[in-house]
Amino acid sequence: MIRSVRALFFVSLVMLTGAAFSQVQTIIHGNLNEFGAEEVKLIYNKVPFASKPLELKAQADSSGQFFIQFPLDKAANIDFYHGSKSISLIIAPGDSFYVDVKKTDDALDAYTLSGRGYEESYLNYLIFRDFDRNVIQTFQDQVKNLDVNAYDAKVQTWMKDFREVLKKSLKEIDADKTLRKHAERMGLIKEANYYLIYANYQKNVTQKAFPLPKNFEKVLSNKTLFEIDYTPSPEYQNFLLLHLTTIGPTPKENVCDGVIEFLDFIDSVYAQKSHDELMARVLWEGMDNGCFKRTKKYYDAYVATSTFPDYVQTLQAKASQLATLEPGDIAPDFEFVDMNGNIHMLSEFRGKVIYLDFWATWCGPCIQSMKLSAPLKEKFKGNENVAFVYISTDQNAQKWQGHAITNNGEPNMWHMGPSAYAASVAYRIQTIPRYVIIDKEGKIVDANAPRPYSPEIEGILLREAAKPYTPKP
Repeated sequence: MIRSVRALFFVSLVMLTGAAFSQVQTIIHGNLNEFGAEEVKLIYNKVPFASKPLELKAQADSSGQFFIQFPLDKAANIDFYHGSKSISLIIAPGDSFYVDVKKTDDALDAYTLSGRGYEESYLNYLIFRDFDRNVIQTFQDQVKNLDVNAYDAKVQTWMKDFREVLKKSLKEIDADKTLRKHAERMGLIKEANYYLIYANYQKNVTQKAFPLPKNFEKVLSNKTLFEIDYTPSPEYQNFLLLHLTTIGPTPKENVCDGVIEFLDFIDSVYAQKSHDELMARVLWEGMDNGCFKRTKKYYDAYVATSTFPDYVQTLQAKASQLATLEPGDIAPDFEFVDMNGNIHMLSEFRGKVIYLDFWATWCGPCIQSMKLSAPLKEKFKGNENVAFVYISTDQNAQKWQGHAITNNGEPNMWHMGPSAYAASVAYRIQTIPRYVIIDKEGKIVDANAPRPYSPEIEGILLREAAKPYTPKP
């Protein structure tokens, strides 16, 4: 496979949070023949545009045996390292790979894979061993030095060689029809990437759009390329980034104008997973370049519909850092859960004044303040314009579920759940109890509001409750 060639529209070629989705135990084990007690490491870049990769380490025993078990929520590309050498694995939740490694005189050790779900990873390794690494040795020289016709001829030679290696490799692992079809489709991606890398290089050199030759255009206009939608593959992620930056809009002098054009282009071209992958990257770039307010509608749509919860949480945390929490600012929205695990949003209370209480079962002052809030709640009993909302920050949700206050019949008792990090950053929660007042429009009234027994709190709530509210269509 082609090694990663990342290309974002502002650069040249070149915080992990809890999840609200299913984590399935996955296993990588095996034997390092003749290596002895060497360290084994898995590197998983779960949110590649924002976070440092997750590293999982294990020490092989004296005979070279090793075992790593870890939770996984979706298929991913994970790099397997032993010492300074590595191979890439495509791993799905519940897979159990056995990796047998033997020393060779070659720069690439010999790997044999087996076990549940191993086939695609082993196929990728065989193709890299027998084809890709030979191409890589001279690839950049071909891109930089050949004219269009000569490069096109070179690509056709590469693809002929690739198909021969693919046929032999599929036979070696006794691939089924599903894997054979997948391999053929990924071959289309490989060919497209060859042309995109050349076009992208020419575009960067000339600083203007590269007119695609007919042979390039024929390959890159294949609709199947966009139907594959297989984001775990580095080859396919390269295709998405290269296609976006080569075929997509030309960056604008005004960065935010350019960001919006890229977002619109993504919306109109790519299938769902590909769309979500690229949209998250561009939204992140937009935030880094001061475009958050102008791209807020895209951000809101992404948060509401994305198939990648880990990307959503990362973007939410980033967005929360940009919020000032000044009176009149939109209050950061976030998810929380009820006793049955159902997910709710702060925005569900739109049209009511919210008195938001961040607390925890272990927090003595929090419990005392709740007890002292009884007179205030009694005064607003039956007032449909005011909602008292309690958000537990307990790391252990079971302690929250079993606590007397949680079970005393008080409405709107919730738990932060998977949004704990994003919400804590969004509201700058360093100590609890912490109170926030949000108006009917969902805007901040006071991000550090008085405690419920303070003399002024009743007047603030009455004033906000009396204000009219017109739901937006």
